[in-house]
Amino acid sequence: MKTNNLLTYNIMSINFKKLNSQIKPLKPEARHVGYIFIATDKQKRESLVDSIAKPGSKRSLIKVLTYFIKTDENYRAEYSL
Repeated sequence: MKTNNLLTYNIMSINFKKLNSQIKPLKPEARHVGYIFIATDKQKRESLVDSIAKPGSKRSLIKVLTYFIKTDENYRAEYSL
């Protein structure tokens, strides 16, 4: 745990290899339309991890997913190292 003046935060490692393997383009034939994170059936059944679609870049979808991993316990349990 690191402290920075008034802020206290934990450094958490995220399994980006697993995360990137589940990200696919929304429309493969039309580039740069958007991306979708597809949760597996096991993840949907067991840990309440949902599929997420977002128009825009892959980086913006990864930002949203990292926010969920940092704040939601189900995503954290599935994707933290």
